Amino acid sequence: FYLYPAFVAAASVLWFDERLDTLRWAALGVSMVGLLLTLAGAGGLGAMDPLGIGLSILAAFTQAFYVLAARHGFPDIRPIEAAASTMGLAAVGYVLIAVVIGQAVPMAAPLRSGDALVAVLLAGLIGAAIPTLCFITGIRLLGPSRAAILATLEPAVGVALAAWLLNEQPSLLQLLGGALILAAAVLLQLGGRGASEHEAVAA
Repeated sequence: FYLYPAFVAAASVLWFDERLDTLRWAALGVSMVGLLLTLAGAGGLGAMDPLGIGLSILAAFTQAFYVLAARHGFPDIRPIEAAASTMGLAAVGYVLIAVVIGQAVPMAAPLRSGDALVAVLLAGLIGAAIPTLCFITGIRLLGPSRAAILATLEPAVGVALAAWLLNEQPSLLQLLGGALILAAAVLLQLGGRGASEHEAVAA
């Protein structure tokens, strides 16, 4: 899934005339290596599953499309409106998929439990709605390539939160991977503040 920053960078250069300097290409490479170490350090990767690999690559392409669409597809729509529309359409899509595969009743399980409903609502707000708004705004302010590379911080932040809140100690590989991802973020900032005029749009 986290191949998508590379897809975003390639598409931006090939089709949208974005200029990635040496530092940004270096940041992309460093973040990809760091991401690989962060994921490999968790262990339990298991045997290669062709279906899983295919679905993950498809997810990377669709996420790249999302990032590029957020920048180039509807630049005149404000981030909060864009986030609300994309989240609303996603919710409708999930419901339709659940109905088609016969999971409509289980999907309503949180409605039957107050504790579960609160957890689901908090996850939706903190884990989906707010990040989507921030991500779209970041894409508008920084440009798609820079925002996508910075988004590889997500697994590193997840490891750090697991260590803090769940007492799950990260492995040496995960620590090294997180350090490389942070280094990529620093490299991006060395490449200049904000996005160039042809990358950013008013947020």
